[in-house]
Amino acid sequence: MGERDAHRRLPLHGRLRLPELPWRILLVVKDLKAVVKQSGQGNPVGGVNLTIHEGKVYAIMGKNGSGKLTFSKVLVSHPNYEVTGSSVLFKDQNLLEMEPEDRSHVGLFMSFQTPVEIAGVSDFGFLLMAFTSQRSNHGLPLVEPLEFYSLVTPKVAASNMNPKFVDRNVNEIFNGGEMKWNEILQLAVCILTLLLYDKINP
Repeated sequence: MGERDAHRRLPLHGRLRLPELPWRILLVVKDLKAVVKQSGQGNPVGGVNLTIHEGKVYAIMGKNGSGKLTFSKVLVSHPNYEVTGSSVLFKDQNLLEMEPEDRSHVGLFMSFQTPVEIAGVSDFGFLLMAFTSQRSNHGLPLVEPLEFYSLVTPKVAASNMNPKFVDRNVNEIFNGGEMKWNEILQLAVCILTLLLYDKINP
């Protein structure tokens, strides 16, 4: 009997197993408290504690008005909310001390149920600006618009979308499906670490 046959005859618990690697901690939230600013709308958050590990999927559930969306918006520094107390570490960095663009640079991304329209800004220009900003922050070489176009075009084709899609203004006169595909394009071209989804549609 060969070595391979002997291995096959061993019970499952007797076979050689690779050691399980510990999940890397990505985000640590301790006692997050936030209130709605006078000019804003939303629900307050009180005393949230959460640890998120890299490579895992988490679902935050609760009744309407419990602050689920507020929690995500606070993490990306939405202007409607003010943090009144907390410790939030993202990749061992103090997230609350970062400007919104800096949070994006370190890989934080939020997908909204209804993305915002940006009139007068082409989708291609928007994607290029986001791509260029992140690469610059990470010390990576910048690319010319034509080179970036050759990068985006296959991603659009893979989604069975019209190539002229990126020439339209950001989310302007987009249907719900197109808005979601547009966010998927953003995910495809940016350097991302943690994705926050607000009631993502199937």
